[in-house]
Amino acid sequence: MIDLSSSNVTIDDLIIDNADLYESIRRSFARDPFEHYVNGICGLFICFLGIISNALSFSILIRRTMRLSTYVYLAGLCLSDFTTCLFLIPAYILDAYPIEILDCELPRTYAYTQILIITIDAISTTTRVLSVWLCVAFTIDRWIMICRPFDSPIYCTMKIARHITFFIYVVGVFYAVPLMFEYESHEEIVLTELFSTDHSKKFYRYKLSVFGKNFIFRWIYVLINALGVYLIPLTTIIILNRKLLLSIRLLERRSAEYNAPLPTKQGIIKKDSLII
Repeated sequence: MIDLSSSNVTIDDLIIDNADLYESIRRSFARDPFEHYVNGICGLFICFLGIISNALSFSILIRRTMRLSTYVYLAGLCLSDFTTCLFLIPAYILDAYPIEILDCELPRTYAYTQILIITIDAISTTTRVLSVWLCVAFTIDRWIMICRPFDSPIYCTMKIARHITFFIYVVGVFYAVPLMFEYESHEEIVLTELFSTDHSKKFYRYKLSVFGKNFIFRWIYVLINALGVYLIPLTTIIILNRKLLLSIRLLERRSAEYNAPLPTKQGIIKKDSLII
């Protein structure tokens, strides 16, 4: 217990003025300039650029003249990247609000925006995973066509490419559904009482739901992301791209030895277009 008689501290010194407390709490909601300029301004610019470029690429890749299985995977990749950019825009718009506006005053403190943010985060996360696996499918298709040319008529067809792309999107739906229930909207009663004079405006944040806190779900989610999103696909892409580059260099050396032109079949593509 503090002995006030032996010190110069009085009871009045321990009382915090309400105005000072209010101002201190307001300052704690000051927004980070990095998030404003990088996530907000630059993020919006990149998203709009990605939407336009992916939409144009998709419109070209689905033409009847594009009769390669590679173009099917690239069209699916453009569609997933387009969706990612589209669903990232709402969150970046909130970050792009004038930096003078406090975090607690942004529209994301409303209940409907919290539900919207939870939904779009789940969708954008899923489409990024789809893009990774479509890159894997594209790389495997190129590897078969260049390193296993006799197998390419069997496996590198438009029909198989469409089925694989559709299967990846179906798996993506099952991946996205649990993410929809990982978080839930939660009212911040303290913020409502502090910053809302008439209490008509309520402040909400999202937090882990009961399902999201489940120990089994957390471990399964971490395991799937570690193996299925990072380790397996990235390792596959690195190994197969290395094999592709070695095969093309070998082909170039043999062509130079015999003074023969490189094959111009649609199955052989230029080296600089192998790496995405």
